[in-house]
Amino acid sequence: MVETFTNEDDDLARWDRYWTMDNSGIYEFAGTKNAEKSAVNQQVLNFFNDTIEKRPDGYYVRLPYKQNHPSLPSNKAIAMKRLWSVLKTLKSDPKLLEEYNNIFETQLNGGIIEEVPIHQSKNSKVIHYIPHQPVVTPHKQTTKLRIVFDASSHSKDCPALNDVLHQGPLILPETYAMLLRFRVPNLVITADVEKAFLQVHLHELDRDATRFFWVRDYKMDLEEGNVVTYRFTRVTFGLNVSPFLLGATINYHLRNAVHDKTIAEEIAEILYVDNLILAADSPKEAIRKALLSKEIFAEMNMNLREFLSNNKSVSEESPEEARASKQTQKVLGIPWDSKHDKLTICCDFPSTVSLTKRTVARQIASVFDPFGWLVPLMVQAKRFQQELWKRNYEWDSALPGDVRDHWNTICSNVHGLQRTLDRRLLNVATHCDLAIFSDASSIAMSASAYIFNDKQSTLVMAKNKLPSIKSNPTIPKMEMNALTIGARLAISIVTALKGSLPQDLNNIHIFSDSQIVLN
Repeated sequence: MVETFTNEDDDLARWDRYWTMDNSGIYEFAGTKNAEKSAVNQQVLNFFNDTIEKRPDGYYVRLPYKQNHPSLPSNKAIAMKRLWSVLKTLKSDPKLLEEYNNIFETQLNGGIIEEVPIHQSKNSKVIHYIPHQPVVTPHKQTTKLRIVFDASSHSKDCPALNDVLHQGPLILPETYAMLLRFRVPNLVITADVEKAFLQVHLHELDRDATRFFWVRDYKMDLEEGNVVTYRFTRVTFGLNVSPFLLGATINYHLRNAVHDKTIAEEIAEILYVDNLILAADSPKEAIRKALLSKEIFAEMNMNLREFLSNNKSVSEESPEEARASKQTQKVLGIPWDSKHDKLTICCDFPSTVSLTKRTVARQIASVFDPFGWLVPLMVQAKRFQQELWKRNYEWDSALPGDVRDHWNTICSNVHGLQRTLDRRLLNVATHCDLAIFSDASSIAMSASAYIFNDKQSTLVMAKNKLPSIKSNPTIPKMEMNALTIGARLAISIVTALKGSLPQDLNNIHIFSDSQIVLN
């Protein structure tokens, strides 16, 4: 995601941190603000545990509002204006409009949304309307059209719904850590929860904060008699607190309602939002874990589906209706070829009609590379982005021809390139070591990590940083920064893999060729 800000100095400060601090998978130091946030998060967690209810049809949760938050307006005018805009857009594609309407019909029939009675008793403290819009992803195997609710919309000088809600503590494991652990076992099974957020019920007292507009007859014009008001009965994706409410609900069930504590603990450690990764030593164990996991989620009225394994017999033993439709699926955003047990990361810049500083930022940020396998390919792109800031181009001003040509050359050199590696870090279950290589130049600082034994070695992760455009650091200072990246990278990898490797790492070696730093 690319954020834009109104103040140019703030923009530059944030982007400079982005170029100089590639923190994904690197532990940084925390200050007093972290302690304050932890205290608030504990309050939110306590509120959740005190208010969650288990009913015959599933779990019911409350929205955690901030104390003494500013008054939340209804947002009615914005929601109605967005409805008009969405209908105008969808009517140019009648098939898409029908599909959009069908989603609401399905949700209404399934009890996910409900119509707001015209003369309902006003027992809700908060009444708020959320705009919505379509997002189309043709490449997805399951959900190609999604309706996205914008709980961050607001009028000038007024808060949005997301502004008055606590986001909740981050109870998810780090993406890079889960992916690293995914690369350890001989046999793995992946699955996901169907429409996970919509399986958690929203308490009746909080539902009026999730109202929205639609039409009774999508073929008719937008007029007063054709507008209907719905509200969610379930937690909806779009609220900043939704990931917390989903994760906390699942963890609550695993702690309090699952008798097999071993599988419950494993699920808690390897579940990322609605994505589950299971490890096993044998096909028999894998099948047992898969079936047991499906039962556990069914107890929460959740459907665990899209089962996929690198072992053919395990995949075939999964219930037919719950199997993945293709052998290649994304695991936390990375394509996994289960048949050949390979992971692939691609450098694909999305096409853009006009080239501006904003579209360049979006293209660079679109490359998902949590392992840093594409670090060498992205250095020139990030340097180009820095140059745009040095020249003070506006966010949405068209870039000059020579600048466009330079960017197109950079893109053509890297677009479509990819890195494919074995999913497993090592195929030999023996003691192994970790080697970190750090280096720097006037262009960038970087570190790469390899796991190895006497038979093979594998690239684990790599990280890089660019020097700040606000300073002119010396090469020795950049070499020291590179060594720091390497040390933090080592800590992150060891922490992520703790308890996952068949045997602990023997030694950690960190290499640098800088005599000044080493001395």
